[in-house]
Amino acid sequence: MGKAKRISFFLVDSVQLVFQQHAVLKANLDQPMNMFCGDMGCDLWSKKLWEKHFAENMVIVCTAEVLRQCLHHSFISMEQINLLIFDEAHHAKKDHAYARIIKDFYTQQEKHVVLPKIFGMTASPVDARVDIKKAAAELEAILHCQIATAADSSLLQYTVTPSKSNSPSMLPLSKV
Repeated sequence: MGKAKRISFFLVDSVQLVFQQHAVLKANLDQPMNMFCGDMGCDLWSKKLWEKHFAENMVIVCTAEVLRQCLHHSFISMEQINLLIFDEAHHAKKDHAYARIIKDFYTQQEKHVVLPKIFGMTASPVDARVDIKKAAAELEAILHCQIATAADSSLLQYTVTPSKSNSPSMLPLSKV
């Protein structure tokens, strides 16, 4: 269409999730993609090497800190990003890399800049014992988004139930 290429970022909170989410996306998407985390030494890469990776891929799975550093060093700009996906979006608070990306780069853009779409995923909009409505409102404000949940209770059959191990479960949310 004659427009500049824009890339999507799937942001996660840990190195383990980079590998896990990349494997899931690779198995389900027919798009060129790659994954990066600080353990790969990418914090020492040049702008030229980053531009090569951005040119070759449509999707990048990385820790949020990797993208924050790329934005900080002007290796990429918000205008070049099509979609920001925040996995475990409830972490977006205070000085977490999710919040810093939004506060330092997303909201600081000129009005004419086409900003990326934001998609945050979480099993729960809060991760502590706090007023859920207040925490949800804060999350919506930080990520410039609106929380949406399944209103149809028949969809709750698709939620993950806890196993006998200590793994966390996904809890159904009601409309906030």
